[in-house]
Amino acid sequence: MQDNRKIAKTPPPSAFQQGYGIFQYRNTVQSLFDFSIRLPDTWTAYPVADKVPTDQMPLTVLLTSHGSDKNVELLVWGNLMPREVNPVDWLDGWLRSQSLRALDIQMRKSSYGVLADVLATGTNKGKVTLHRLATFKDGNRLFLLEARSPATPPETVRQMQMLFSGALTGFRLSNPTHERFAEPFAFQQLDGTKPLQVAVPESWQKTVSQNAPEGGAALQLDNLADGTSLGTIIIVASSVAGDAPALEKVTLENLAANGIGIVPDSGTFGTVEATPLPSQLARVDAKRGHLDLEMTLLRAGSADVSVSAILLSPARSTNFEAWAINRRAFEIVVESLQPLR
Repeated sequence: MQDNRKIAKTPPPSAFQQGYGIFQYRNTVQSLFDFSIRLPDTWTAYPVADKVPTDQMPLTVLLTSHGSDKNVELLVWGNLMPREVNPVDWLDGWLRSQSLRALDIQMRKSSYGVLADVLATGTNKGKVTLHRLATFKDGNRLFLLEARSPATPPETVRQMQMLFSGALTGFRLSNPTHERFAEPFAFQQLDGTKPLQVAVPESWQKTVSQNAPEGGAALQLDNLADGTSLGTIIIVASSVAGDAPALEKVTLENLAANGIGIVPDSGTFGTVEATPLPSQLARVDAKRGHLDLEMTLLRAGSADVSVSAILLSPARSTNFEAWAINRRAFEIVVESLQPLR
């Protein structure tokens, strides 16, 4: 029996060979929002072809569809992302803004960030509802698929999850750009005996430090808003093997001198897979007075280079948007940090 609090297992392709068809959505304003999606043959689709997300209204409904009983409804939303964040974090913020609570989540790492498939619950006119949501991303365009239905009876919930699986597996962008990021990124060089390069957002302020270790390099990146830093990444490299913990210690001492300290025993290091340099990562809680912060610590290196990188960010509960932007930027730093080619 299907647990209505869990994401249903995706049926095989043969389950959609009969009773389903492909609907082509075409937008008359911007063809980059065109897509195709699998829908039940008996359903009616209502495309909104003359609207696209804008800076003033970044989220808009592109398509709604339902059957004759209207118990289950499917929507495709289009969103314009001004900054690069993980789709899973964007969806987390969307759920909270809609007073939805996640019951089950599946995440998939991709070159576009971490994508999400979520089963959530909410209320509508005093009645409990279930929602299945998933994200697609291409450049600064994020597409959200949402199916919604009453939470009972179980047959309606099964129908909702079935049609969502068909829509999800049949969703295709018609004109994908294959751009990974929502905003421009560029490689920044870290000079030294063993030069390195790292991909950073062009929107972040870059400051090359003159207090680098001998034969090494130091770079500070700041996520600025109206002159105020909402996140800082400090990268320090040296040509001494195994030196990352020592480099990290110096940076943490400098932060402590400015009143920023790590909460003891709040995180441990783990190995990061598939990075250009062997890497370890730890996420720890930090504080500046009574302000909650979060630090992410990277130790990376090889036989002839060591790197310490530290992200200092508002905590998720303090400033969710800044936290999501900072988290994604540091994730890309970790994935792209490599010897200069």
